[in-house]
Amino acid sequence: MNNQRPPFADEDAGAGVVCLQRLATALSGYPDLKVTVRLEDSAPCLTVRNAAISYMSETVTVTRTDSGLAFIWSWGARIADASDPDSAACAVACVLAADGVRLGQ
Repeated sequence: MNNQRPPFADEDAGAGVVCLQRLATALSGYPDLKVTVRLEDSAPCLTVRNAAISYMSETVTVTRTDSGLAFIWSWGARIADASDPDSAACAVACVLAADGVRLGQ
């Protein structure tokens, strides 16, 4: 069952941008990852790549689901609630096989 709704309406785009910026901050704790945030598109997204293995990259978007905002993989699967960027960052780092340090340590 697919719980995703259509991408953001224009009025929701600002919420998606804020969520992506929080995820980018959480990903800054993973020095192996390089993050690019694209906010100018009609569908804001975040592209993450492993700096050591250039073919390992992923695009993350934010979509409204039945349970609220969520980070979504490029293939449409849910990563985590948008209110939990640390869990999403951990999942992205795991998929991209990045070594990380926790922020504040």
